[in-house]
This record gives sequence, C-alpha cells and structure tokens, in this order.
Amino acid sequence: MSHQHDKPRHTLTATPVRRFIDRFNAMSVWVTASVLTGRTPENRAIIYEHLVELASRYEELHNFSALTAVLTGLQQGSVSRLTETLALLGVTAKKRLQELTDLMSGDKNYFRYRSQLMKRSHDSLNFACVPHLGAHLALITSIDESNSAHMNDAPHLLNLSKMYFMGRALEQLIHLQDFRYKVKPVRSVAGAFDVHL
Repeated sequence: MSHQHDKPRHTLTATPVRRFIDRFNAMSVWVTASVLTGRTPENRAIIYEHLVELASRYEELHNFSALTAVLTGLQQGSVSRLTETLALLGVTAKKRLQELTDLMSGDKNYFRYRSQLMKRSHDSLNFACVPHLGAHLALITSIDESNSAHMNDAPHLLNLSKMYFMGRALEQLIHLQDFRYKVKPVRSVAGAFDVHL
C-alpha cells in the first residue's frame, strides 16, 4: 500500500497536505531567521525568549503544528551553535523550552504528544486543536509498513488487524476536525504573518 505522504513533497497530489507542510516549513525558517537577525548575543537571547513564549502560547491553544514548527526552527544548527546567546537565556525560558521539547519529542512514536492529545480530548467536550500532522503521518506509515495487507498464512484474506489500526489512526484525525476555534482573526496580524512567511 503506497501513501501520498511518504513521497517527496513536490510530487504530492494532496494539495492541502502540501500546503500544510509548506506552511510548517515556512514558519520554521521564519523562527530561525528571526533569532539570527539579532545583532548581538543579548538581542538574539531576547528574540529567542520571545519565541519560546510564542511556542508556549501555541501549546495553550492546542496548536501542536505551530508549536512543533517553532521548536524545529529553534533546533536548527545555525541557532543551536549560538552558545553565547543560549548562555544568556533565563532559567524560566530554558525550563519551559525543555518541557515543550519533551512534549513534542518523536520518542516512542510521539508517545507524550499522543498521551496529551488523548487526555485533553477526554477532559474537554469542545477540544479545538491543530494536530502535529507529522506525528500522525508517522503512525500511519508505521502501521502500513509493519503489517502486511493480507494474512501471511492465508494470502487471499485481508489483514483486518491492520485495517483496524489504520482506521483508528485516521478516526482520531477526523475527530480532531470536529471542533473549531472560537476566535476572530485580526486581519492586520494575519497579513503581517503572511508577508513574513
């Protein structure tokens, strides 16, 4: 079984997925470039701490995609090599960054993120969320690649366990689309982001 998401980005026929990936990548690049615009280690540290605060706000809004994009931008080599800048970060910012990094870690197939997602969706009846698409696509790929489509001892029969796990993974993504954010967009802010991204 071949999925569109495991092909190179430019060959994807799923335009919404391609746009989602492009937006994620643009945001990561913007975060990295923002830190690097600081002329001194002190300026860069201030920008870095603001971006950690931005990531924290995304976590509060359950926008796990934007949260991961910010973390990805901060983890780029050109930023992580700024030892003088990183040494100037406050204890609170460092601690919060570590918490967010742990939450979105890819360890054990994004176990912490998945646990948080399950907990929050069970705690709240109206759980608006922007999932981290990469984590869900990784799970779908893992299910697809570790299970054959047909039973090994009976090749004429479908592997229903694989279909069940695939269905559960897709059902969660569909369920996350049931609720919308109740916020009004501020066009001037949205326009500024579009220009910079």
